[in-house]
Amino acid sequence: MNNRQLSIWLVLIIIALGLTSCLMPGSGTGTTGSEEIDLDALKTEVAATLLAEIKLTTEAEVQAPAEQPAAAEEQTNEEAQPAPEEPTPTPSPTNTPEPTPTFTVAVPQVSVSVDTNCRTGPGQIYDWVGALVVGEVADVIAVPMDPRDYVVIKDPDGGRCWLWLEYATVTGDIAGLPQWEIPATPTPVPGSIGGIVWEDKCEQGGSGDPPEGCVKPENDGDPYPANGTFDAGEEVYEGIEVTLGVGACPVGVSQTTTTAADGSYKFDNIMPGTYCIDVEGHTAPNNRILPTGKWSFPAGGSLTVELASGENKTSVSFGWDETGD
Repeated sequence: MNNRQLSIWLVLIIIALGLTSCLMPGSGTGTTGSEEIDLDALKTEVAATLLAEIKLTTEAEVQAPAEQPAAAEEQTNEEAQPAPEEPTPTPSPTNTPEPTPTFTVAVPQVSVSVDTNCRTGPGQIYDWVGALVVGEVADVIAVPMDPRDYVVIKDPDGGRCWLWLEYATVTGDIAGLPQWEIPATPTPVPGSIGGIVWEDKCEQGGSGDPPEGCVKPENDGDPYPANGTFDAGEEVYEGIEVTLGVGACPVGVSQTTTTAADGSYKFDNIMPGTYCIDVEGHTAPNNRILPTGKWSFPAGGSLTVELASGENKTSVSFGWDETGD
């Protein structure tokens, strides 16, 4: 029983006691017998009133918990509502870093002012494997470990070889290049140099295109020069003296030989190296055989020849143009 019910009971009991005392016999202010109140009925009415009050109070207490889930559900629904999305902050602009520059190290390169041979090592004793000619440029890929006047290049033909720097110009820094060991000195194998000396004919006369076996002169009106090619039907010279010198032309004479009946000559048992093959046209003994004229090939009558180990060169030939000045 809660406090409210207790209070109601107390009030009703007090009322009942008051009524009872007022209606008791012998009371100085009470009513007469005809006005006598029915106490039983009054008690019954008071009891009914109390019961009704108790019933109302009980129903109110029973209904109160039933209303709580609704409130809880309402609260739950409120909690279930999605929270309003907070605005997404706009990122502050950032400075894009500039790209770091990439520096490409230039590959050293080399060119030559004179056609220069390329070998398997730094020296004439090594085999000849190619050449760097005027107008070509090659990458320099290494330097000798033992300092020498050579560099290792990437041959324009695809290989690698050692180039003499006598006539070379290097662009770029070669100080940081790999250092290559000097290859083992090869055992040289002798070879040979040979060719023919022939009469290079050019039939003069006519106009317009050069006649057969001739080429156009440098100046109009000059005689047609011979074409410098050994053509079919051209004759050869027997007994012409040919000289060989060690090194690039011009050099002193170290060996001589003469042409055979078929116009051929040959220097045998020649070690690898650089040689100068020369035929003098206007001095003895050749001036007794060669009439007036000049060399159509090679100009001046001398050729510098590179001979590799074991190589046999057979086309070092000389053409004499009898009609030339």
